Amino acid sequence: MTETISGNHLLQMITSLGWDKIRGMLDVIPAGISIVTDASCKEILHNAKAAEFLRIKPWENFVYKSDGNQPVRIFSNNRELTPAELPFYRSVLNGEEVRGFELEFFWDDGVHKIMRGNSSPIVKEDGTIAGAIGSFEDITRCVRVGKALRQCEVRKSFLLKLGDALRPLTDARAIQDAATGLLVRHLQVEQASYAEYAADTIVVHSEEPGEAVQPLTGGGAYKICDFPASAALLRAGKDLVVPDAFSFPAFSASERARFAALKVRAVIAAPLMREGRFAAVFTVGQATPRRWTTAEVDLVREVAGRTWTAVQRARAEAELKKTLDHLEEKVAERTRELAQERQRLLDVLETIPFRIFLLTPGYKVLFANRVIREIFGKPDGRYCYDYFHGRRGPCEFCQTYLPLETGDPRHWAAKTPGGRILDVYDLPFADADGSQLILKMYVDVTERENATRALRQSEERLAKIFYHSPVMLAIIRMRDNVFIDVNQKFIENTGYSREEILGRTPVELNIWAGSTYHTELFLNALREKGEVNNFEYSLKTKAGKIITVLLSTVKMDLNGEVCRISLMKDITREKKLEAELTRLDRLNLVGEMAAGIGHEVRNPMTTVRGFLQLLRVSMAI
Repeated sequence: MTETISGNHLLQMITSLGWDKIRGMLDVIPAGISIVTDASCKEILHNAKAAEFLRIKPWENFVYKSDGNQPVRIFSNNRELTPAELPFYRSVLNGEEVRGFELEFFWDDGVHKIMRGNSSPIVKEDGTIAGAIGSFEDITRCVRVGKALRQCEVRKSFLLKLGDALRPLTDARAIQDAATGLLVRHLQVEQASYAEYAADTIVVHSEEPGEAVQPLTGGGAYKICDFPASAALLRAGKDLVVPDAFSFPAFSASERARFAALKVRAVIAAPLMREGRFAAVFTVGQATPRRWTTAEVDLVREVAGRTWTAVQRARAEAELKKTLDHLEEKVAERTRELAQERQRLLDVLETIPFRIFLLTPGYKVLFANRVIREIFGKPDGRYCYDYFHGRRGPCEFCQTYLPLETGDPRHWAAKTPGGRILDVYDLPFADADGSQLILKMYVDVTERENATRALRQSEERLAKIFYHSPVMLAIIRMRDNVFIDVNQKFIENTGYSREEILGRTPVELNIWAGSTYHTELFLNALREKGEVNNFEYSLKTKAGKIITVLLSTVKMDLNGEVCRISLMKDITREKKLEAELTRLDRLNLVGEMAAGIGHEVRNPMTTVRGFLQLLRVSMAI
């Protein structure tokens, strides 16, 4: 708003558009709008954004009064304002246009907000003031961020200064004095101290009083049991933050008296822990009460940690310095021992019946054992590419030095022009003087590789035989009776898929059709003898058909598991043929018996017929 607003014009707008429509228009504005509707400031209405800031309902009347009955207080430049000093009141009562005002609102429940805005009077045509209108924005977040940034810069600057002060110091006491002195001046406190805890006693090592102030505690040692509430917090690794020791609720009367004797009322104590145990404490304090800010507590904790680190570093360096002389005395002796060990190692490498040599990072052959010298002669400091291959430069495919880059041994295979297969081992190796070398070893594995290849080919052939065998084959694990593998003939004859069979037992598949007696007979024979041959057994297919097999089984070890491999020849057809032949044999026997009986019957009948014929002849005579 750059000028006073005509009251008549505003009334005409409200009359023409309607108050509800005006309020709707103002509610969509992303800024707080407040309207004083009368010259006595008894009614001040606020749009939705303003109501949100003031924590009231939209368009609710909110008039600030100084009677103390409202839950909010308004400040400007750290001074509480009366209603007459507020911008809206000044615009109505004095006709002022108030630009860029900033107000702070403090509610009783702890909420704190800040606004920035403008206020202008509403003037009628006759020159009288009908009210005021103002707009504002909530700048709480911006102000807080700005304040936090400023605090952060101050904190950063101080910590840089602290780091610069502590970095060159090597004495633990000097570090403690520097840290306590800087913190006293930065926080403008009366005292800071660094103390360590041992045997239930706090021993003050460094105490820095403020300017023209005597040390409050006077240094020395204190029994921590005299400060029970403080000790409980510090031992738990928690900061002790006391605005006023004389009224601090956690302190007993005796502990308050102890602080009074030390002339300390406000204190921050940051514990320093070693392996989870209370080891030291960094303290700042003063003889008058003080409401410590979170930033101050955080800073004390940070300074305590950095001081602790620096002190431990200084002590470690001091201990290290004590050992350096001793170590230096041992270096020469150890160097001689390493040289002897190196020679012993070379002697061992000399006797190993493999090709072994040492390479420098510059491709020079530093050592070659007897096996290599017998093939290539003495290296005499030659480069490996010249010594082994007669080349003038490094081999473009060489990967010998990868272990120096990775720090890990490398194992790879190589093939010689003569067809020999070599196992190559490249290992990072430190010489007696600490220089990096490569220990390279070749092992001729031609026979082993040939045997492995032959074994693999044999396994492939056996696998083909297994899977394409014209008889049923199955491998079953003994400990749980689970199918490990089956061949195609087994799948075809049983009607199950491979996925249905593998990982399941014959019982789960209900594939055993033999009687319990026959099954136990078979398993007992297998356990006792380790194999069973030509055992006639019955299996049930997935379709429920019973087939008869001639079962031969042998136990064997497969990849560390005791299994049995079973060969099953389907003899169902043969059994049927055998049954038919048996039936035919019985019929043939019956025929033979009938023929015999007929023969035996015919013989006496022939005699009888002869006698009858003779009798007929005799009777005719």
